[in-house]
Amino acid sequence: MSNFSTSKIESLLKQNLHEWLINNKQLDPRIITLRIDKIILSKDLSLAKIFCYHESIDPPLLRKLNKQNYFIRKHIVNNMKIRKIPKFKFYESELETQDQKLDSILNEIAKKHND
Repeated sequence: MSNFSTSKIESLLKQNLHEWLINNKQLDPRIITLRIDKIILSKDLSLAKIFCYHESIDPPLLRKLNKQNYFIRKHIVNNMKIRKIPKFKFYESELETQDQKLDSILNEIAKKHND
């Protein structure tokens, strides 16, 4: 498995992260509905930036996830065979804010059209 492309590893990491989140929902009930939008893996596989979205995401939730780095890596070690297990850093996804911007633009256009 060590010859996988970065995108394949990112996909497998995403799948394994979802698994870990479901198995560790007791950390925070919001984890169940957390959406992982994107994983960016460094070229040397030392760091994985995980962009996630939840309607009520806040810094304490991200801190909880970032503190679980050891346990997430342990889960990945047991489920994936890659040459290096990255450290994980969780970030708030900007995809939803882009959606919100688009919605506000569309609402603005609709208002102008109705007037």
